[in-house]
Amino acid sequence: MPNPAPPPEDGVRLTDESANWHSREVTYVSGYWPQVRKHIPRFELAEFRSDGGAPANPYYRAVYRLPMTPFEQRMPVGIVSNTYTLAQHQEVAERCVNALASCGFDVNRLECQLGLTTLGEWMNFRMFLPEGKDYVPPDQHRLRLRFECFNAVDGGASLELFLGWYRLVCSNGLVINKSLRQLRAIHDASLDISMLSQLVPEALNTVAADREQLHRWSTTAVKQQHLSRWADTAVADTWGKLAAFRTLHICRTGHDAEFADSFEKAIPSKKRAGMLAPVPGAVRHVVNLYDVGQALSWVATHRRNADERSGWQRDIPSLIAKLEAA
Repeated sequence: MPNPAPPPEDGVRLTDESANWHSREVTYVSGYWPQVRKHIPRFELAEFRSDGGAPANPYYRAVYRLPMTPFEQRMPVGIVSNTYTLAQHQEVAERCVNALASCGFDVNRLECQLGLTTLGEWMNFRMFLPEGKDYVPPDQHRLRLRFECFNAVDGGASLELFLGWYRLVCSNGLVINKSLRQLRAIHDASLDISMLSQLVPEALNTVAADREQLHRWSTTAVKQQHLSRWADTAVADTWGKLAAFRTLHICRTGHDAEFADSFEKAIPSKKRAGMLAPVPGAVRHVVNLYDVGQALSWVATHRRNADERSGWQRDIPSLIAKLEAA
């Protein structure tokens, strides 16, 4: 897939992706780095007090979003401890961009996506690598390689970075354990975001291992009789009965499904199904581990909760390993 046409000089494209983080709505925009960068808010720490003349709280500080236009005012978005270290969204994203530039990529021509909560306190920043880094499986539905980072300036989440794969035909995402290079840094006095500059090149060195894993999944056959027990146990224990039921139904029919009767007392493989729409790119009957991985990825990627979505995507390799062991 070629890079998209450049967005308008003064803006970016709003995508149809949505999510929530701690019950706060998240919206995503897409464009190239020079445009996307302008949409990343900045923040500052200040004393936490009720008004200008009141004493400051000795245990907490306030986090404020700074105005991005002449019509905005400084906005409080959270309180944090006195040991908290503020990692600016913009600096986190720039570290990732600069690290990719140091690896020889023309970062101004790489597609970016930026997800922000309404007040901007939580960020999900993504960069898609060039087409030459894609993986094309036997079904010809290519996977794009992308970096993702997550950051929250209100102390509500750690700083995270990982490398994953994005399936174009259905917008599925997954992370492969072998090549995962993940930073989970707490925003305390020891936080050092310069680590991002080291982790990005390290992650790129693991892409070959990812490809080997994907190829092995594509060439490892799945026996239908093992799917039901796997869904009823491994998937249900990890994600719950509904997710296990949906995964199994996609594997068997290529369609998503819902419980025909939510109160029916039965294990996921025995639940009666209400057929939903076909899953883009899904096969009617899975034949290999790769097909199963895409069914799992569809269920994981369609979680509305942003933390659950990324967490479930990272669960996929371990779930596939349990099926393979069967």
